[in-house]
Amino acid sequence: MKSLLSTIDNLLVHFVAGVRSFLLNLIYGLVTVIGLLFIPFSFFEYSVSLAELDIIEISSFIILVAVIWRFITRSYRLNVGLKESLKRFAFSIASVYLILFSGCYFVIFAEISTQGFIGIEYLNHTSESIRFALVLMTILAVYAATPLVDLLEHTEKPVDFDASKNPT
Repeated sequence: MKSLLSTIDNLLVHFVAGVRSFLLNLIYGLVTVIGLLFIPFSFFEYSVSLAELDIIEISSFIILVAVIWRFITRSYRLNVGLKESLKRFAFSIASVYLILFSGCYFVIFAEISTQGFIGIEYLNHTSESIRFALVLMTILAVYAATPLVDLLEHTEKPVDFDASKNPT
């Protein structure tokens, strides 16, 4: 009887762990996709026109695309699997977004608790800086999450400077 209960317990634990892992990956994926779609749409505040974009928005978008391209090509060259690459990409971006939005929550909470209310002018004033911080942190997150070559794999053998072994 104990064996049957132990087996049922193990099956239940594996099922719950699988559901938790699936939900966590789903949430990371959704936060990543929504965040990445938010960036280009946030550049167009009033209309969808290229005349509305300034040089910082254009250059930050180009850098973001270049860093994502670097991530993709480096993952391919280092034979990192698609599933592992997607998990790494989504985890890095979603973590940064969740940290940044938590920080925004605490700033807004502090503003409400000191002032008693929050005005629309406060949100309009901070939206530009939050958007720029989001793009900058996304660039840094993707850049940092890019798979790296093992340093020890491409270094030369250490040189032995012992004079007794090398008489010349």
